[in-house]
Amino acid sequence: MSLPSSARTTRKVPVIRNVVVGCLRSAEDPSQQAADATLLQEGLAGIAALRFPKMIAMSVGTDLGLRDGRWMLAMTNNWQDAGAYRVYDRDEEHNRLRREIFALICQDIARVQFQVDR
Repeated sequence: MSLPSSARTTRKVPVIRNVVVGCLRSAEDPSQQAADATLLQEGLAGIAALRFPKMIAMSVGTDLGLRDGRWMLAMTNNWQDAGAYRVYDRDEEHNRLRREIFALICQDIARVQFQVDR
């Protein structure tokens, strides 16, 4: 006998979620602000283009300004397990983008990894 779909137990699979937020450095000069904005878009596009075997999802974006706050960019990605996240964290291209773009234009960056059920 088959149970109706509403009565079936759904097995939840733990996933590692990585969340990164950053705020841009203060720049008085409009040309520096424009250059930082261009680098930000380049960096976010570079992160979004990264692909790994155990990556489940990746999202990147800039703040829409719907509420006051100082964080200007956000990235989230989901991984099948902690080992998959660590492959991403040690990846050469990922670290090049962090070093050459985000470390240059960001005043602060905050990161957290936590487990969610999917």
